[in-house]
Amino acid sequence: MDNELAKIEKAIVPAEIEKAIKVWNLSAGILRFLHISLGLIAVILTITVASTIVKPADSLFPWIAWGAAISVGIMTSFNLGTKSNNMRNAWRVLNEARIRYDNQDSMTIEKLIDAYRDGEKLIGDVVVNLKS
Repeated sequence: MDNELAKIEKAIVPAEIEKAIKVWNLSAGILRFLHISLGLIAVILTITVASTIVKPADSLFPWIAWGAAISVGIMTSFNLGTKSNNMRNAWRVLNEARIRYDNQDSMTIEKLIDAYRDGEKLIGDVVVNLKS
């Protein structure tokens, strides 16, 4: 009974946190998909160029080489691997805190908000690396 009363007395989870859990999870998945897709495209197109399956004189050859370069460029310039990992780790931190908030009396709304802040720090800013 006391446990049920404690749950009733807990503050409602802010809508911003509920939204962040959903958005961060979706964003992590999208970033991971982009990273893997661009990586596969880069590998396949690079091997195609290097193996001369398409001959250099073929009109497709420069487009295949361009596609490989663009894929690698986007992956490295936006650091998609790190960004997708950071997004997933931020989601893990906030999702775990939300679960603890729902199930542990010692977990406060302040600790949940701190987890949100920590997740935001993990995500960081978008950094474009043009030195690659």
